[in-house]
Amino acid sequence: MRRRGGIVFSAWALWLGLATSANAQARLPELDDEAFWRLIGELSEPDGFYSDDNFVSNELGLPRVLPALEQTFEPGVVFIGVGPEQHFSYVAALQPRIAFVVDIRRQNAMEHLMYKALFEMADDRTAFVSLLFSRPEPPELDMQGHGHDGRLRNKLELPGIGRALSTRQGHAARE
Repeated sequence: MRRRGGIVFSAWALWLGLATSANAQARLPELDDEAFWRLIGELSEPDGFYSDDNFVSNELGLPRVLPALEQTFEPGVVFIGVGPEQHFSYVAALQPRIAFVVDIRRQNAMEHLMYKALFEMADDRTAFVSLLFSRPEPPELDMQGHGHDGRLRNKLELPGIGRALSTRQGHAARE
């Protein structure tokens, strides 16, 4: 039963890793929404009990290991990750041909599906972070090549959050 869950996570991880890369979609065949959700329904298993709920990354060394990974990782190969969402950072930095992220926790699958929806809705990194935190997208912020310098975070640290914007983005992500 656990093995089937890994297959499902692998299928949707493919879209998570490739959703924002236009040329990647030309390289690999696409699975339509109906087939994707059929895989999720048929191969997923029910939630279980785990002594800890590790839904988000607790990997503090991520920024330190990315430069070394970028130098040693061959472009166009396969990325396989196990666990929470920190693997999306690896996938974005390393640009593999295909990415598989698996996790035994059902709730992590739901979190990853939320990310999948936001990746598909967003045209770029700024739009993704704006959607994720339900903040208005800051105007004229070019993030090309500036992933770790804090400008995006600083621009999005705005007071308050609009309920209408949050509700609208939540509904759009569920669609």
